[in-house]
Amino acid sequence: MAPPSVPCTPPTELVAGSSAVWDDAGASHPDYGSFTPADGWTLTYAFVGPDSRLEVTAAVEGSGWRTSLTQAQTTELQDPDTPGDQTVRWTAWVSKATDRFPVAQGVIAISADPTQQTAGFVSETATELKAAKAARARGLVAYSLGNRSFNYGTAAELDRRIARLTFALWQEQHPGELAPAIAGVFR
Repeated sequence: MAPPSVPCTPPTELVAGSSAVWDDAGASHPDYGSFTPADGWTLTYAFVGPDSRLEVTAAVEGSGWRTSLTQAQTTELQDPDTPGDQTVRWTAWVSKATDRFPVAQGVIAISADPTQQTAGFVSETATELKAAKAARARGLVAYSLGNRSFNYGTAAELDRRIARLTFALWQEQHPGELAPAIAGVFR
């Protein structure tokens, strides 16, 4: 069996507790040109999560770099107190002596490690739906989940959000099934 190929970009999705590896053939900046390890440049990535910051220096691999995240590092990037998927922002830069130039940035959606979850897992959709319905029952049009706040302005807008969340939850609970034909029949 052939070894898996190594991607050429950081992942866009990752499960906490899994490893990741990717290659960068070289880096460039629109104003400063190209950078390679052969010219003495070092490539570094910074990952910033809800409650964490991690810096990783890429290793020289051929004429480019290889960046690796270990199981422990990807676990560290997810806040265990925040349910559901989380977004981690990353930035890459090259440096040599006193020079440092940004070369790329992006985000990674990190899902919870299913091997670390206990029984009773509730999806982010279900959690938000419960909060939205509770707000609506109290005559409110806003609610908060962790460090995120949602304000829908009017009851009608919140009702539309509740309908979308209800449908999304139904889809989570019935993967691959066709949706009911009559609106509002999501049991």
